Amino acid sequence: TKENASKIYNSQTFIPNEDEKNELFLGRGVYFYFEKNNAVFWNIKKMKEEHKKIDYIVYSSEYDILEVLIGMEEDEILDLDKIENYFKFKKYLERVSKILNQSEIYKNAKNKDAALINFMEKRGELEGVKIIKKIYHQRNDTFDNIRISRTMLCVKDENVIGPITISEI
Repeated sequence: TKENASKIYNSQTFIPNEDEKNELFLGRGVYFYFEKNNAVFWNIKKMKEEHKKIDYIVYSSEYDILEVLIGMEEDEILDLDKIENYFKFKKYLERVSKILNQSEIYKNAKNKDAALINFMEKRGELEGVKIIKKIYHQRNDTFDNIRISRTMLCVKDENVIGPITISEI
């Protein structure tokens, strides 16, 4: 919302979502879309859920998009779309599956990938990873029910987030 965007802009600080219920895409962190249009689609989806309709005048008066500069080294990104990282991720899951399957938190998690990432982070297995990147292919019921590919970034280390600006929608 504009109110949240204004607070973030004025403080120049994001508060990471702790994802205690393992519901988010990539676990605890601060989420960004790589492309501004994907953030707009997300806001429109949320607006549609709240208001049951899309009204551009209401949208433009209630929502803002923030843009940031993110600074990190290539090796500080865990890109889950790179095949080698995907297999490392799945191999790790196999290695700890006995522990996870005994955990009510994991068994009840809405998003198993988020639960695994949160588990890895708590155990220090993501040391040196400042960002997790993944492309999601989602059906977008907001516009003609088309599939949209969205590159999502989950920032694990807020220190890589540079200046925050409010973007034109």
